[in-house]
Amino acid sequence: MEDWSNGQGFGQAKRLDASILKMVGDDYARSIIIATIARPRSAAELSSMLKIPIATVYRKINELQRMGLLVREKSRFTEKSKLVDLYRSTVKSINVKIDSSGVKVNYQYNADIVKRLVLVWEDLKRSRI
Repeated sequence: MEDWSNGQGFGQAKRLDASILKMVGDDYARSIIIATIARPRSAAELSSMLKIPIATVYRKINELQRMGLLVREKSRFTEKSKLVDLYRSTVKSINVKIDSSGVKVNYQYNADIVKRLVLVWEDLKRSRI
């Protein structure tokens, strides 16, 4: 487990913890995170499987991306030649600890997506040399 609040000022950590708690407390956002842990999914796929209106799915995707909980892993063409983005959760698990010292949010990276992002980053660095 890694602590999101490490390396941040006390105020920043509190705001981040509160934002994360708000997102995982949201039924739609939490459902999207869970549905994208094992494999990337499109907004339309998420809307259909989770019974969430498509506009709400896109709004939650944007919010989750701003929080760093979801990334666009790749894009693909559909059978009708439409380009579709596929999204993946950056976390495998989120744990919340509440005790006399306050609230602490811990998470575990989704190893698949982290490996993929590291490879992309290394390719970008090599291409700039």
